[in-house]
Amino acid sequence: MQEMQRKIIELFKEEHQDWVKHIKDAEETGEGIDLNLGGNFAERIEGLMTTFREFEERLKPKRKRMF
Repeated sequence: MQEMQRKIIELFKEEHQDWVKHIKDAEETGEGIDLNLGGNFAERIEGLMTTFREFEERLKPKRKRMF
């Protein structure tokens, strides 16, 4: 559980840092903001969901085979 919490916090910190860096770069260069940042966030969320699924699989009791 602590590992999942750590990954969630890490994900949001990375996302925030990316937005801040991108906005600062856009201000300095005078370029617009790339709206693909939302797509990057979606990819990170997909990775997080994969982590959740893997965690759930590890929690499931193992079935013993009869044969």
